[in-house]
Amino acid sequence: MGLIEAARRISGEHLYSSHGDEPSDHDYLRFVGIDSETDHLPIGPVRKYWSQEALRQKDDEIRAYESFARESAVAAAKNLVSKLAKHI
Repeated sequence: MGLIEAARRISGEHLYSSHGDEPSDHDYLRFVGIDSETDHLPIGPVRKYWSQEALRQKDDEIRAYESFARESAVAAAKNLVSKLAKHI
């Protein structure tokens, strides 16, 4: 699974929904931000509706964004796992 798809899944989980309407956890919000910044990119089943030429162009954009965001996303993921493990 790519970074953008993972961010979309994490941001959709509402990990902090029991703590109010708007989460304030910086690490969780990193994934919400990635989801928001990339919502124009075709990830997952929606790709079947895109032309091959458009996918080639968007795939370049996906690779560039994931390379740019990888370090901060990995750090945020590690922090989230650590925080959430305390509640198990």
